[in-house]
Amino acid sequence: MDKAADELHQALAINPTYTGARFRLGINLLSQGKYEEALVFLNDTQKFIPSMWTYQTSLTLFHLGRKKEAAAMISEFLRTEPQDEGGVVTAMQALLLADSGHKSEAERMIQVAIKKCEGFGHFHHTAYAVGSAYALMNNPQQALKWLQMAADDGLPCYPMFESDPILNSLRRDPHFIEFLTQQKRQWEQYTAKL
Repeated sequence: MDKAADELHQALAINPTYTGARFRLGINLLSQGKYEEALVFLNDTQKFIPSMWTYQTSLTLFHLGRKKEAAAMISEFLRTEPQDEGGVVTAMQALLLADSGHKSEAERMIQVAIKKCEGFGHFHHTAYAVGSAYALMNNPQQALKWLQMAADDGLPCYPMFESDPILNSLRRDPHFIEFLTQQKRQWEQYTAKL
């Protein structure tokens, strides 16, 4: 992520108005747990990919403890874009419901998100949010299933899996420990090739 951040900063130095670079740098910072900085870069990039912006920004707000703002943002998006192609915002809504202890409603929204994923080109962010919701509901088997799907579908982000506080309930689970070991090994192989 550090090398990607360097490249994104270079892109912004060339073109400070490049929304795609600002958006991706915000995601990069979110993945590193630098939430305040992430929010700065995500600001004013919602037109780039509105559903992903809503997901990434509401996740950032969630990590900052600004959960009511995150919920309001999600509700507004789903009001204006109820189809939520790919289900990522719906999955984030499930995460918020799981965090607030509304397990049955969270499970229902997970199923809605999964349905919205059908036929979508990629679903790794949706899978990550679903896995995170299951982690918050203390369901390690389902959490790990969906986190593995996220990694396999294009989000093999060991540093994020390793440090995301949403996944803290899984830290002592032997299957999650093995998953992290595999993700770290793959991350080290990728890093060695850069």
